[in-house]
Amino acid sequence: MISSAPFATPRPPKEHDILDNANEANAYRVGDPNQPGYNTILNAANPRLYQDPALPFNQAVSVLPFGGFYKRVDRTLSNLYLPQRDQLHPKASTNRLHQVTALIGQEYRSVDRQTANNVGVGYQYNTGGTPFVNYLFSRN
Repeated sequence: MISSAPFATPRPPKEHDILDNANEANAYRVGDPNQPGYNTILNAANPRLYQDPALPFNQAVSVLPFGGFYKRVDRTLSNLYLPQRDQLHPKASTNRLHQVTALIGQEYRSVDRQTANNVGVGYQYNTGGTPFVNYLFSRN
């Protein structure tokens, strides 16, 4: 009987740091009334600002006033492969009427892939990793 079970090891996680003053983080602050360089045209045109539906005439505000993003992706792959081969060779009898030769085989394969995504919003790299979470980010 021959069998084996190789197992694939997981890859290291992919981390993507979007710092406090990166373009993607600043896109959430362009046109905010509380930020320098406020402009009503940019405020109306920026889709990343939050407009309160209960107060439609107020200016839209930033959902990310401080910090950036911390993105992490974990991927795992589990591979199970079990081949089995059996052979039978009995040789009994003097007139060779009872000679038996058999070859039996079976195989089992299984692949399991998992992906976990995590996005840390408001991660302040300049202050040692302190998060500033704004509840409006989940509403936007």
